[in-house]
Amino acid sequence: MSAFTFTETETTESILQAITTVIPNVTNIPDLELEVLPVKDFTLIPEVVGISPITKRQHYSAYATGSYADVFRAVSKAEGTNGEVVVFKVFRDAHLGSEDEKVREEAKRVFVKRLRRECAVWGMLRHRNISRLWGVVIHPELSSAGLVSSFRLHGALGDFIEKKIPYDCITMAQGIACALEYIHAITPDPVVHGDLTPANILVDYDETTKEFFPLLTDFGKSRVMDKHGYTTTVSKMTPLYRAPEIFTDLEDNPEATNHRLVPGSDVYSLGMLLYKLITGHDPFYKERFAFHIALGIAIAEEGLRMTKNKYPVPSRYEWCWKIMDGCWEYKAEDRLTSKEAHRYLRKGPGADGTTTPVSISFVAADAATAPSP
Repeated sequence: MSAFTFTETETTESILQAITTVIPNVTNIPDLELEVLPVKDFTLIPEVVGISPITKRQHYSAYATGSYADVFRAVSKAEGTNGEVVVFKVFRDAHLGSEDEKVREEAKRVFVKRLRRECAVWGMLRHRNISRLWGVVIHPELSSAGLVSSFRLHGALGDFIEKKIPYDCITMAQGIACALEYIHAITPDPVVHGDLTPANILVDYDETTKEFFPLLTDFGKSRVMDKHGYTTTVSKMTPLYRAPEIFTDLEDNPEATNHRLVPGSDVYSLGMLLYKLITGHDPFYKERFAFHIALGIAIAEEGLRMTKNKYPVPSRYEWCWKIMDGCWEYKAEDRLTSKEAHRYLRKGPGADGTTTPVSISFVAADAATAPSP
């Protein structure tokens, strides 16, 4: 039996108790309040229409999968939501099947820790550029409780760029920087996202301004500075966007690595995202390493950095190099703050005081690598 599979004896109440009860050595967030949403308010969307040969009922497959969670879509029937499509993020580790009770309990412990941590961090954030967490739902068709948030038609930033839809890349970067400035300014303890990649940024469209804008999501690796219980292993993070301090000695001492996660770690990722936005390319795409870990070592221990000559950007975005260089400083304390990066992005080409500000134009990803005429 899996750790959180619904059976006749495993009731909704018992699962609710598990995720809301403080467990020693799991988390020290005794005041966490999880908003459990009524299951009747949601109808799951079958991604593939078909009847399960085991349950003899409609089979619901995941809309998307991540490194440790599956995403399911549903329609909200709650009052005032107008049939909005939402997503349920369900931690996969929660339903690892095993006959060994110790294994099941460990899967349950990990699940509870991840769920409570992400709820605690994500649930308290309110910002235009951060996807809002609705709450938690316990659905009988899913193996475990899931986090509920709005579905975004344009998907993740990485997929959006590949579609080559024209967008204002500086406006997109400003939105990301604005969200970081917000979470880093939370007092008394700033929040660090910890996993800022194109996969963890959603894209939405503003009908009023007629512009696409970013939404930070997936706070599963986030932590609140100076608070225990929020640290998490970062072994599955891609080195393309990972700051040097959270890669060094990762395998030898992951807990020490976790405590090196600081606001500057997010700023480093912001610099990499800015490069992705203005060129359409992933950082370090010209490097040739057989394994990602080799690239990570080169970045963290050998000081590998992108340079203007090897990684040129369109001429109209040359002014961004100063910002990117400031985000990529090897030591976190030497980098720009998210507030400074946001301010420079808002100032535009005149940010360094050497050029005359010009209007920012829309750019398509397939044209981003070509210099301006």
